[in-house]
Amino acid sequence: QEVSHHLLTSKVEELIQIKAERCSNLFKKMGLHYPPEAWKTFFEIFGFYGLQMPKSMGRLHDERPLDEVIEEIGDGSNELIVGISRHLHALSQAPEQYQQGLEAMVLAMPTYGKDLSREAWLPSVAVSMKKICRFLSISPVDHPIFVFDQSEEPVYRANEAYIETLREAHGVRIVHLDRDEIVALAQKHQIEELIVTTSDGQFGFGGARNSVFLLAPALKGNKDVAIHMGDDDVHVPASTLFSDALFTYFHKDEYFSRSGLVVGRKTVEVFGSLDLSYVLQKVEDIVLCSKWVHEPFFHGMAGLLSKPKVCLDIPHGQEESSLEAMQKYLFDIRKPLVHLAGARYPAASLPVNRFSGLASFLSKQNVYVLTLLQINDLIDPYSLHKRCALPWNTKGTPFSSLDEAVKYMIQPEIIAEM
Repeated sequence: QEVSHHLLTSKVEELIQIKAERCSNLFKKMGLHYPPEAWKTFFEIFGFYGLQMPKSMGRLHDERPLDEVIEEIGDGSNELIVGISRHLHALSQAPEQYQQGLEAMVLAMPTYGKDLSREAWLPSVAVSMKKICRFLSISPVDHPIFVFDQSEEPVYRANEAYIETLREAHGVRIVHLDRDEIVALAQKHQIEELIVTTSDGQFGFGGARNSVFLLAPALKGNKDVAIHMGDDDVHVPASTLFSDALFTYFHKDEYFSRSGLVVGRKTVEVFGSLDLSYVLQKVEDIVLCSKWVHEPFFHGMAGLLSKPKVCLDIPHGQEESSLEAMQKYLFDIRKPLVHLAGARYPAASLPVNRFSGLASFLSKQNVYVLTLLQINDLIDPYSLHKRCALPWNTKGTPFSSLDEAVKYMIQPEIIAEM
């Protein structure tokens, strides 16, 4: 095994050297000069393939090795080439750009009732934090990861025990907040109504997101910080914080939102309605509605990198659409996250027939879909039907900060219109 490992490591190092020299020469042809050593570091972080492609390429993803893609482009002004150049420059000449970006962002995740030892985001983001801090020769303790955990005992206690193992294993600082601590913080900042959105005192979708968007910056001590929105069942590639930090560095003076890009379980599309005849005849469509997807897709909240914003203070989905007047970005030099959500149907147990677990699935699905339809119909937050009920989403130009957005929302004429 030791001999095999040594041979494999040597082969990988040899391949990295070959690819680094080739890409260095390809960039020289475009008038861009980065030595093979810079490329070697880039490949060690991002790998040889799998980066997001810009819209101009006509695809989000390219399975070919990066050197083949670069050779095909051959244009130094291409968005992909410009983005790679920024990373090569930061890796070889200006690592402080990563550090300044990291200081201007915060990682936080809302969760409820989940056994975090069985979820992917927290351990994978701890690895990513350790990787970038090791590169920068800084302590990861100075860049805390926040977990907003509404779980009851004993789940919360078990999660705390697991988080302690991550702290010890990776040397990272993870701040684990319970429900009472979150509510106390919300009360301190007079935003409890944006956090506790249900009659029984729960946060719901909107409150959970608001706790991250509004309280993580307060805990970080910077109200203009960029927030990486964690999703507990998403795996984060080790290169993620290099991508997020450099993007934040270049856009830190903007009020921006960069969408999350993922592969894996596609749960962002749901059926509008299901009648019994359709269910009986097309049950396979229901099984495939959250199928595993290998092509990257934009997920919305999972992997979102955004300045502070507010979500609709409602306990169900479509909460993120409350504030859309931001500088929106889709492209970044990054590898997609992996959404490891379980299948919504059939259930986790092996089905004995094609309807196993269907009743349980529909009892949850129909309620969830109904609430989404109500929001779309009553509020039309994205103005798909040209009757958006949120004036700030249709003002035409992005806000410069959350402060400016709130000041706009509380104008007497806007309140009267609402």
